[in-house]
Amino acid sequence: MTPNLALVHLESLNNIIYRLNPECFPTVREIEKEGVFFSQYYSTATSTIMVLSDLFYGTTDILEEQYNLTDVKRAVKIKDAIKNTDFKTDSLFDSLQKKGYRIKNYLLWGHYDVAHVNSLVAHDCDFLNTNDHDTLERDYTKFLEGEGPFALFLDDCSSAMDFLGDGREEQRGVDLKIQGFKEVNSTLEILVNVLKKYNKYENTVFVLYGDHGDDFWAHGLNEGYSHALPPYQHMIHTPLIVAGVQKSMPVIDSLLGTSELKSLILRLLEHPSEKLDKLCPCRDIVFSRNLFANQKLKIHSFNKSYSATDGKYLLLVSHYGLELYLNYFDINSFCNLLDFFVFSNGKIRFCRQLLLTRSSHFESFWTESQIEEMQEAFTKLYRLLQDEVKRKYEKSNRDYKEMSFYKIHYTKRDRLKNKYHVRSIVMKIRCSLSAVKRGCINTFMKR
Repeated sequence: MTPNLALVHLESLNNIIYRLNPECFPTVREIEKEGVFFSQYYSTATSTIMVLSDLFYGTTDILEEQYNLTDVKRAVKIKDAIKNTDFKTDSLFDSLQKKGYRIKNYLLWGHYDVAHVNSLVAHDCDFLNTNDHDTLERDYTKFLEGEGPFALFLDDCSSAMDFLGDGREEQRGVDLKIQGFKEVNSTLEILVNVLKKYNKYENTVFVLYGDHGDDFWAHGLNEGYSHALPPYQHMIHTPLIVAGVQKSMPVIDSLLGTSELKSLILRLLEHPSEKLDKLCPCRDIVFSRNLFANQKLKIHSFNKSYSATDGKYLLLVSHYGLELYLNYFDINSFCNLLDFFVFSNGKIRFCRQLLLTRSSHFESFWTESQIEEMQEAFTKLYRLLQDEVKRKYEKSNRDYKEMSFYKIHYTKRDRLKNKYHVRSIVMKIRCSLSAVKRGCINTFMKR
């Protein structure tokens, strides 16, 4: 029997929020228990619209020539937003429709006009935008009663910071955000209940993914914006859960990006009895960004940036320069490892004077092998990220050098430099005093 597809968008949800607030996501967690969690999944953008285009078209290039997001929103059909007329790729749902699937979009965006989102998902597709649960359940039921396999896309934006649903003005900010996540879970729960009621659940493949996290001004005020900001670890390391297929393990740690989901989903639906890890495309690097290549620099608001990650390290470049983070431990991207290095000709060299620190923790971490590992990781990520950014900019006829690949963006270096400069002087004075003291002792002993 041909499997159905339920593709679920988890708005503004990163792995940190998902793991630390389990009470908000009971239905999502139940699906995860039955399926597979991708621990090394990274979103290829920090903007919802960019993530949707990357997923449904299987590439990060489709909208890169747009000057701003407004141009996309104004387009009645997605083809009107694509200036490159040679782009012939069908969207995921267009492909499934050609294979005989019935398609439907549930775009619960409150009072927003979602016609452009519907056109992005498929060229010709019905959609429903409502936050009334009774209406939603009736429409789920009506759609599922149809003949043949189906593919539905559920995108409840209640957890977005600027969601314009009814009753939003009656709640406070924190409560509003928590309620938004619970609402996303509730609309999914209604779908699950209807699928089970009509015996469609067992033959449905679920794909749940987070599009991006929110940055609550941890890296600056950004003129008040909280997402679509630089692709740091906490912005792009989001949940990916696949259920309703064969699995050999509850967690897959293969590196995967949003633009691979289209091909993965098509394989899942064609080979539902195959082990999931056998179908999973593997990547060495995942690139991410927060603005289109053709958009102008917005240094004080969005700070146009690009990143490359191998799953262990993440290298980010912006107008300010280069930053390197350790994904395993620095999940909030607060310690730029390049603060400990100097940069020249695409290579980094460790600042040996920093070893003057008296901390055993510092000495235990900054070993010769660790320094060498970071140098190798930086060199690889630097070359690949520069090539990717250059490629994107050339397609938009812009100069990629507005991204500062020639310098480090020091975030704490001045404090470190001043601190260890003083400590270096103190150490020299101590050594001198010790030498004088030893000399006095030796003179006394000779007497």
